[in-house]
Amino acid sequence: MQIWNRLWKNWAKPPSSKNVESVRDPYLAPGHVDSAFGVDAKAIDLMIKVCGGGNPPHPVRNQRSVAVDELKKEGAQGANALAALIRELLQCRCPEIRSALLAASELTPTDDLIAAVKEVCNAPDSCPGIATGRFTPGVSGAGTIALHDRQIPALAAKTLRTWGALDGASDKPAGEAPASPQAPNKPEPVAADKVQTDSDLRQMIVDFGSNPGTKYNDFDFSKAISRIGHPAFLVINNLLHEHLNDEIGRAAVIALNRTPEDCHQEALAIVRLALQSTYDATRTYASGYLCRYRARSGSRELAEEFVWEETHPSAQKNLELAAGIR
Repeated sequence: MQIWNRLWKNWAKPPSSKNVESVRDPYLAPGHVDSAFGVDAKAIDLMIKVCGGGNPPHPVRNQRSVAVDELKKEGAQGANALAALIRELLQCRCPEIRSALLAASELTPTDDLIAAVKEVCNAPDSCPGIATGRFTPGVSGAGTIALHDRQIPALAAKTLRTWGALDGASDKPAGEAPASPQAPNKPEPVAADKVQTDSDLRQMIVDFGSNPGTKYNDFDFSKAISRIGHPAFLVINNLLHEHLNDEIGRAAVIALNRTPEDCHQEALAIVRLALQSTYDATRTYASGYLCRYRARSGSRELAEEFVWEETHPSAQKNLELAAGIR
């Protein structure tokens, strides 16, 4: 029996124009997502739930290792079924594709699985579409859906590197901090008590991240954010997107250290992004924020989402404390 009929029965349908109303992405060859594989339903069904395609649609990332074990039992058929799932997640631009890529890195790859992961490396972040599928896109609106996670291609490249199948899908190794860009005529560091505008705050964070001798502290950032108000969080968010895996990104997270409680939800959105960094220091500071403010609304839930995937000891300890596991 075909895998789609076995797994999702009445409450989910194979990804098609009825499920994800989008113009077919040119990076996805026709027939990829609708392919059928004769694998045990349990093997792929659990992986779908890990990626947020269950009912209710909430990711259950702590079951990924179990799902991987089930897929391993299916051998090549399990790997090919995961390839189909990766393509569906990519077509939906669902950021939970991260869990599928992590699972893929633990399997013996088939040609189809390698091809699917390469498609993730090469696909654009966004494509025309509407968020109507089983998997939720990172961002949707104005007829466009997007992953909104610049680290997904890096994770796909890391998976290919694990298999020795990178073949030109270029990216920095995970955990490596690229050199922060330096302007040729860099201005003098802005004095902390002179920070009044968005541009001042941005320069302050860049200086702090790129110049170890720049002397700012938590209170300096806190006072600057208080003066600027809510637009400060947009500055920090944009900087983190631009420098997720380097010292400037780490500095952006440090700027959140003394966020007032009425701005906590804005900070949480930035911390969520920081926890997806491949730079250990950035994740450590982000998890430290959750640990410090674990009594605030949303901190524990966010820690629970990421604690099972974290491998860095300090970050893992912070997440466990924030999640109430320790």
